[in-house]
Amino acid sequence: MRVIICDDNDISRNMYNELLKGIAAAEGISAEFIMTESGEDLLEVLRTDFDAVDLIYLDIYLEGMDGLSVAREIRHSGYKGDIVICSSDDSRALEAYQINAVNYIVKGATDYYRFREVFLNSCRKAAASVHDSLTLTKDRKKIDIEISRISYFEVYNRMLITHYTENNRLCSLESYGSLKRIEELLSGKEFIRIHNSYLVNGKQIKLVFSDSLQLFSGEKLPVSRSHKNNLVEYWTSTRS
Repeated sequence: MRVIICDDNDISRNMYNELLKGIAAAEGISAEFIMTESGEDLLEVLRTDFDAVDLIYLDIYLEGMDGLSVAREIRHSGYKGDIVICSSDDSRALEAYQINAVNYIVKGATDYYRFREVFLNSCRKAAASVHDSLTLTKDRKKIDIEISRISYFEVYNRMLITHYTENNRLCSLESYGSLKRIEELLSGKEFIRIHNSYLVNGKQIKLVFSDSLQLFSGEKLPVSRSHKNNLVEYWTSTRS
C-alpha cells in the first residue's frame, strides 16, 4: 500500500502521517507514506511512479494549484486510485465528489474512527484489486495482464519491464515502477525474487542451476547469491 499526503500545512501533514502510520501498524498493513507540500510536487511524483500509488490525501486549499484542480488533472491522466479530499470546511464537498473522491474529511471535525475506516476501506480495495490480473501503465494508458501469463519482471535503466506471453508470443512492456512494489502486490502468488533485478513467476521455472535458472520459454536468468536460498527453498518445496 502506497499513500501520498499532500498538504502545505506542516502540522496537518505530519498529523495525518502519524495517524495513518499508527493505523497501518495496528492492523498489520504494509504501507509507505510520502508527503508532498504542493499540487505540483504531487503531480511530479505521479509522473514518475503512476502505478505505485494506491491512495492520495489531498488538501483543497494549497498554494499554487488548489487541490480540486490537482485532482481533476490526476483523473484526466487516468489515475484510478482513491482520492480523499481534506478541507477546513465542507463547502466544496459536491465538487470533490464530482472528481470521484472516495471521501471528504473536514479537519478538526472528522473523528478518529471515521478517519480510520476511510483508510482501511481504501486498503481493502487496493488488496482486492490484485487477483487474476495486474494493471500497468504505459504512455498513461492502463493495460491489464493476466498474472498467469507473466513470466518475470526485470528492472533495467530504472524501467520496470514485464515479460509475458500473448497468443504464444513472448512480449514485454516497459513502465515506471519498482520490483519491491510488484513483489508486495503479488505476495502469495508464487513470484520469487532471484536477483536485485529479477522477480520470476515460480510456475514458469523449468530448471534451476547453481547460479541461474531456465524458464519454460527457454530464457535463462541469473540467480544472485543473496537470493539463492529463497529460490532453492521454493524449488524444493514444489517438488516434495
